[in-house]
Amino acid sequence: MTENDGRTRLFPGLTNQLKNQPSPSGPQSESAPGPGANPNARANPNARENPEPRHKGPGSEGKVVPLRQAARQQQALRHWSFEDIRSMPWRRLVLITVLVLLLAAVVFLVLWGQTADFDALRRSYTYRGLERDSQGIAQEVSLGTEYAMLGAMGRRTAIASQLGLQVLDEDGTSLASSVAALAQPVLVTSQKLALAYDAGGRTICLINSAMQTQVLHTEQKILMADAAEGGGFCYLTAADEDKSVLTVHSDRFSEVFCWYSKSRYLTTAALSDNGQLVAAAGAGSRDGLYWSTLQLLRTDQETPVADVDLGQAVVLRLDWIGDTCVLLCHDRVDFYSADGALLGSYALGSRSLSAAAVGEDFLALTLSEDRDRQTLLTLDTSGNVIAELALGREVDCLSAAGDYVALLGPQGLSLYTRQLSLYGQLAQTGSLRSCRMRNDGTVLLTTAQGTALYLP
Repeated sequence: MTENDGRTRLFPGLTNQLKNQPSPSGPQSESAPGPGANPNARANPNARENPEPRHKGPGSEGKVVPLRQAARQQQALRHWSFEDIRSMPWRRLVLITVLVLLLAAVVFLVLWGQTADFDALRRSYTYRGLERDSQGIAQEVSLGTEYAMLGAMGRRTAIASQLGLQVLDEDGTSLASSVAALAQPVLVTSQKLALAYDAGGRTICLINSAMQTQVLHTEQKILMADAAEGGGFCYLTAADEDKSVLTVHSDRFSEVFCWYSKSRYLTTAALSDNGQLVAAAGAGSRDGLYWSTLQLLRTDQETPVADVDLGQAVVLRLDWIGDTCVLLCHDRVDFYSADGALLGSYALGSRSLSAAAVGEDFLALTLSEDRDRQTLLTLDTSGNVIAELALGREVDCLSAAGDYVALLGPQGLSLYTRQLSLYGQLAQTGSLRSCRMRNDGTVLLTTAQGTALYLP
């Protein structure tokens, strides 16, 4: 039995009625469809006498739609949903284009901050208003002869003298002064702090990045001080009852940590950039022999995190690269984690350490076998050599910051990347005394008359 046969048996009356309907080509009765109706449509005896009015709605090319349906279409046109927008091909193209542009912008910003070429573009924009000579020297500032030391505090210049500490703007305008008598001034600077202390005295002058000033007076003689990139600082003082005292202050000059070393003399110390970690080298004796140790401490707890036995190594300097402690000795350079684990070591061999400087994520060293044979090399935080360069000349000053290394000698100033690719040179004029590398690739120079800014 077919489907039609089933309908005939189930609805015989309806079947007979359909058979008696007039042919579409026959004469129209009163119930016949009016003009515009579908000629193939059959008459509906149950249809209403007054059908709903119809008209052409938007987007209904040649179609006749009810008024209510047209109104709904018009309302839909006025209220597009996000799904409707996403489904349209040209909208997808616009969205993909925007995403590609955003990705390109992110890549551009990364390269802008990490490569020498983009740093050159950034310097061109940042220092576009400065006049410079043919060699790239700009902003020469005459300071007279009263200063003792100069340093870079970000893009500003810090000056230490026997009268205290002063910070100048790029054009030589005085921004802040911390006045105190310093018989033997020593200057230490970072991105956010300038510190000058009286070596062997009891006075420390401070100026932070907000140009706030303060003068600290200690009870005991100051042995050394260190400024962290985040703005905090630490210093060592000698003590009567204790061997040494290590004190740490925040970037707002308040004391946050104090540690008394009763079993050994502390010779040097360094504060990490975030001010949470501090390293101190101690010297003592064991079995009648000179013996060194390294203490790693956190400023939020009293006991050391690690106490490392260094043997008879002579500690020359301590520093931090992020959370990695850098220990420079007379025969090697060690790298330690914050918990005292040895990450790597570089042996100096027969060469002696002439100078060292810390960049953003590397250590720069100059090693010498004799006066005429110097080597410049860079190390990562595992003690691996990044690059090495034979200089064959004397080095007067070494400085590093960001991704760059500055080297000043009798022949002049040479600038390198961390891979020791040469990217700038300045001939020696006889007046250059020292250099201070800055994070953006510019160099603050000390001259016989004052300061100058070198823009490579």
